[in-house]
Order: sequence, then structure tokens, then C-alpha cells
Amino acid sequence: MRGKLSALFLLARLIFIYTDKSFERYFKPFNLLKLLKTIVVFCVTLFALSVVYFLLRPDPSVTLLSSKDQIRYTGQISFEGYQKLEDTYKSANVKPKSIRINSDGGDGLAGILIGRFVRDNNMDVIVKRRCVSACANYVFPAGNKKTLHKDALVIFHGGFAQENMLDKLLDSHHAGNASNDYVDANAGKEARLMKYDSQSKLLLKHYFPDDGACKKPKKATKNELVASALKCLTFRRNIEREFYMQLRVDPMLPLYGQKGKYETTYKQYNHIGFYYEIASLEHMGVSNIHVIGKEWIPSKNRLFKNIYKVGLDF
Repeated sequence: MRGKLSALFLLARLIFIYTDKSFERYFKPFNLLKLLKTIVVFCVTLFALSVVYFLLRPDPSVTLLSSKDQIRYTGQISFEGYQKLEDTYKSANVKPKSIRINSDGGDGLAGILIGRFVRDNNMDVIVKRRCVSACANYVFPAGNKKTLHKDALVIFHGGFAQENMLDKLLDSHHAGNASNDYVDANAGKEARLMKYDSQSKLLLKHYFPDDGACKKPKKATKNELVASALKCLTFRRNIEREFYMQLRVDPMLPLYGQKGKYETTYKQYNHIGFYYEIASLEHMGVSNIHVIGKEWIPSKNRLFKNIYKVGLDF
């Protein structure tokens, strides 16, 4: 939101400069006033259209690239995104063979749902820029063939099975962010409770029926609240574990960067996440990885900041 407000402020500033009489005073001596005004009008208009697109574009955006036989998924991992993905796939006359994804993550269960869809339809996954959190945890490893551009980011920072997840759920509840249903969402570097819209709730109940395991009790005591949250968290952890078993992927994939010799680094809480070398990913069952440009160097990505590398001993 802050970025969008800054963009609007800059747009307003450009318009002010153009309409200000001092503009003419400064540039008239050079006899370029008419040309400069035309250039300014063009630039301001182009910038305005860009701002409008930035503010109004759908999140996530899911489009069919028929010429490349793929679906492009840009934005947050969500149940809405899954619905768009499914609809786009079904509407294609020739079924896409790959999904090109650029995402900073989002909802964990939605990520598992999208990962299931990718696996069930034998789709490849292509990451050109970044695949973070729920995208890295569940969508990337589900691909048949995984293609990375030479500076692409695949960043992990935890999952449902992390040790402090229950504390995060309860802390969020006491902060007043809880809805009527417990929902684990990895956004930023902290897990929090978020409220689903009606469509997402329907998808949640359809694909992940919990028989009331994640219903928060009303007027609960502290012990009842802890027991209820733990029951829900156990349910979600079982979903995650089953998903990784189906992929034949190590269920510790999102977690090794929080344990052992990396625990101190993780608990500094000044990193957005960690990444693995390709050899470590393959050791955990995330195989068939191909790199465009031969060598994968994520540190060359302009967004590479506050990220640490995790290596496995094997």
C-alpha cells in the first residue's frame, strides 16, 4: 500500500510541475517549450497509465500463453489463484504443459492445492524471477521438470511443521487478528492468522474438510484455545506431510534452514529466508532441475538481500 501511495504522489507531483507557470519561465529561453511540453505530456500520460495498471491489476494474474504452451501465474498464492489456474487450464483447447510462476508466496494450503494440480496434470514449473515461501514449499517441487533462470530465487522460510508455529498462531490471536477459523499463512517471515473470503472458504472446506478441527471455540479459556489451535495445526501438518510423501520429497524441505547449525541465524529474525544449492534440493527429492544459462547464481538477482544459503551434509 505504501508503494502505491508513493506512486500516486509522484504522479501528482509530475502533473503539478507541468501545470506550474514556472515551467514556462525556466524553459522558454531555450525555445524548446513546445517540444518539451509534448514530451512531458507523453511521459505523464504513460506514467499515469502505468500507475492505473499497477493499482488495478488482478492479484494474482493467471493467463494462458498459447504460443508458448504454458500458463503464467503472477502474484500471491491463494485459493483465488488456484481457481483461476483451474479455469484457465480447462478453457485451453490444447492443455498447457508448464506453469511460469512469479510469486512471493501466500497461503500454505492454497500452495498445496496448486502443487497438487501441477503434479496431477504433469506440468513443468518455470521460475524466471522468484518463487518464495508457499511457492517454493509446494509449487516448485511439484513440477515434473523444474526450470530456473540463472538468477532466479527459490526461497524457503518455514512451513506448517516448524516448531514455533503454534506460538505464532496464539500470538496472532491475542493480537486480535484471528478470524473464526485457524488458517496458517506464511507471509513475510512470520506466520499469522488471516481471514478467508467466502469463495476461499468454500474451496477450503471442499478440498481440506477438517470436521471442525480448525473451528475456534467461542469464549474459550487459554487452555481450551491452545488445545484447539494444536488440533488444527496437527490437521494441517498431516496434510503437508502427506503431500510431501506423494511427491517423494523430504518433508523437512522448508525447515532445514531453521535447525542445527542454522538455528542461530534463523532466530536473529533479520532474514527473509534461505535457499539450497541444487545438489541439496536433489538430495531431498526435488529432482529434474534445469538451469537456463548453465550455472544457477541466485545472488545475482537484484532482490537477493537478507537471504542465507543452507547446505546439507550427505
